[in-house]
Amino acid sequence: MGVSSYFEFVTTLFGWIVYDAFWRVLADSGIVYIPFLIILFTNVVSSRRAGDDEGSAAVQSLKKSETDIVLAIAVLFLAAVPFSSVNLAEMQYVRPQLDCAVRDAIANGEPGVVSGANTNTTFDETLQTLSGRQGRIPIWWGFVHVLTKSVVSASIAGIPCTGDVAAVELRLENDHIEDPRLQKELNEFMMDCYMPSVSQFYRLDQGVLTQPELDSIGYLGSSYFVNTAAYYPTFYSKKARPGWAFDPVRDAGYEFEQADGGHPTCDQWWGSAANGLRTRLYASIDQETREEYVSSPNALIRLFYPALNQAQREDVLLRKFLAIKNTQSNVSGFNNHAVSYEPAFGEVYRANRQDGLGMFRSFDLATGDLVADMGTNAMAGLGTLISAPGHIAAGVAAREGSTIFLSLILLVFVSVLPFLMVFSLYRLQKLMTFTVVFFGLHFFYVLWGLAFWIDNHIITALLDGGFEPIYNPIQQTIVVWSQRLLYLAFPVFWISAVAWTGVYIGGGATQAMGSIGGASTQAMQAGGSMVGSAATTVASKGAARGLRAVKK
Repeated sequence: MGVSSYFEFVTTLFGWIVYDAFWRVLADSGIVYIPFLIILFTNVVSSRRAGDDEGSAAVQSLKKSETDIVLAIAVLFLAAVPFSSVNLAEMQYVRPQLDCAVRDAIANGEPGVVSGANTNTTFDETLQTLSGRQGRIPIWWGFVHVLTKSVVSASIAGIPCTGDVAAVELRLENDHIEDPRLQKELNEFMMDCYMPSVSQFYRLDQGVLTQPELDSIGYLGSSYFVNTAAYYPTFYSKKARPGWAFDPVRDAGYEFEQADGGHPTCDQWWGSAANGLRTRLYASIDQETREEYVSSPNALIRLFYPALNQAQREDVLLRKFLAIKNTQSNVSGFNNHAVSYEPAFGEVYRANRQDGLGMFRSFDLATGDLVADMGTNAMAGLGTLISAPGHIAAGVAAREGSTIFLSLILLVFVSVLPFLMVFSLYRLQKLMTFTVVFFGLHFFYVLWGLAFWIDNHIITALLDGGFEPIYNPIQQTIVVWSQRLLYLAFPVFWISAVAWTGVYIGGGATQAMGSIGGASTQAMQAGGSMVGSAATTVASKGAARGLRAVKK
């Protein structure tokens, strides 16, 4: 028995264990037989209401009851009574290769098929509580489950793999600059180096710059600022840095701080391989993230920017990382010239609530004017509310959580299925509806596979691979709402259409079986009439011959 996610190991096994338990309760209490009484009663009442005479009503009621009860018995034994066992040893998960990184990992030796007995995930702890337990599944639902998972797996396998660029922002949001001293130093670098360089850039006549030089201006490690004498090589740290040796030429005038360290120029402060700010900031990004996006042979940044060397690829990832930290700490990430890497306003507010002064202390900012600062922070809050839904990472979170939600929906569906079968009076129409809905829910995985491919290619087309900071709110809005439609709205439309189809399929099947039952009854009646007529004829001839023999 196949599953489509790690969490489905838990929900599938537990769902059929609960199904078996609920069915035992219904069977032991006799509730499972009530639908047959209801079928008989409703057929008698409907025949009487039709206005037929007593003889005709009895015949019609008998024919209807005969057909409905035969169908109900078939549905009961095929789709309601548990028969086949369900256990972890027989369950497996075929990992989808929608993400090219997963495909490469499987090609390099990682398992492509995961057994339910050992998933090597945190779900193993939950599955241990179910070890030794097994559920039971009806024949029909076992067949539908196998068929559905086969269709789903084959459909997903036909979707080409793509890089998961949509997850870049979410992965980097989960990485933090843990060292508060490094955060403080980053903010000091901005004040001592980056902002003066930007100000000088606007003051001086720079002539004609290339597009890469212009693009780099929005980045703290701008290659133009680092390599141009009028910028980072000119500016320096205003504070002595313990990690830097005192240089009598460079640090002339700061002899009184010689014991505290040196004052590196901004290009040294940023780019030193030993203790430069760039090196330490890049190390704060998770190593697995760096491997996947920069260092591995099939890294996304390497694929999107094949002309870049290793250091330039690292700068692409670091620039995205700093842009996200900037967005989290400010009203908007659209203006790197006013960046601040100090704690965000919300963080300051939460911290200051502890001292009893509440929000009034957090409003005591640069000007000391309470009214002006309240107005400023109100506008900041408004901007945050406007830009908050625009996080691409929120769409990725919806994507990651959707498989868990679907597994829970399937768990509930399977658990209450015994009651649904009884309440449906074992009608074939209802069974077809339940079956199509069951298939439609599992087919969500295929829709999300398509959404994964489309989503990542939309981001690649609009946002230059997803690694450039997003300064255009229109592009961001397009990406965000396309994610909402792909992962949330489209599955809702799909299941609505599937449910409607299931109702009509079930109705058609019921009508067909009713026609077959009616035709069978008519054939039996016709056959009985023919046999009766033949018997009467034979008997009449025999009697006539007997009379002639007597007369002789």
